[in-house]
Amino acid sequence: MVTCKFCGASYETFHSTCLSCGAPLQVEKTEVQITAEKIREVCDEHMNSDFKDGESIPEKRMDKIRKSFQVFPHGKQIFLYCDTTPFRTGKEGFLICEDGVYWQNSWTTPTNRNFLNWETFKRREIALRNFDLDLGKGDAIEMAGLGSNALRETVAKLFKHIQDALNESHP
Repeated sequence: MVTCKFCGASYETFHSTCLSCGAPLQVEKTEVQITAEKIREVCDEHMNSDFKDGESIPEKRMDKIRKSFQVFPHGKQIFLYCDTTPFRTGKEGFLICEDGVYWQNSWTTPTNRNFLNWETFKRREIALRNFDLDLGKGDAIEMAGLGSNALRETVAKLFKHIQDALNESHP
């Protein structure tokens, strides 16, 4: 529903101008759209050669990711992808998407879930523990295959930066 800020007329369908007073109409951004924009900005700030944005993932690789991930963001925009396997096979890693974070681990790192929406994520305690990113409550992203401690620390900073951005506007 769209409501005119000037005269208060409401419309079920979008019109570029108010049919009552002629003022231009704009659809207000929803909470979900605002959250997605913030996540996208944080991901863009942290983008480097170890991360890919969703649009730059080749289709062949995307097919492998779809088949490997237990939970996959079908129809959701992917802002950032990180393959956490040593040989970059695409079978494990994480996806930062408009609705939350998705991940797939090997059998060596147990996790309760493979997806957290942003509302749940922003309340979690995030910590880098050895070769895993601990997301609290039994959830973890395996990062041993990333190789360097510096890259694991970069991932931890990325997740904390996302969490800060989420909590900044809606504590």
